Amino acid sequence: GAAGLWRESFELYNDMRINGVRPTSHTYSALIRGGAKGGRVGAAAAAALVDDMRADGLNPDVPVASALICAYGVLGQFTNAERMLHAVEAVTAAAYNAAPGAEAVRGGYRSGGDGGG
Repeated sequence: GAAGLWRESFELYNDMRINGVRPTSHTYSALIRGGAKGGRVGAAAAAALVDDMRADGLNPDVPVASALICAYGVLGQFTNAERMLHAVEAVTAAAYNAAPGAEAVRGGYRSGGDGGG
């Protein structure tokens, strides 16, 4: 079934590594999410990818963290899932809080008044 396809994606990932193709966060997100759909074995393989990702100089972004939450949930590692959730919330809040400042610098945000531009 489809749940076994995660193994094929991990084989492709290994081929990428052998051929010197560096994975992106999108690659890791897809692998982790696919692995999480493969039951406990797939989820464990998915969670183990974090070490590879960090070795590649990548930190979990929101899509990767979301996929990891799924994998940790399958594994029953609810503390790790909660830790990822809080990390996602922190990143999202920081981005949300930075948006008005970026708009002000760009000249598109006005505080007060009618809120229009």
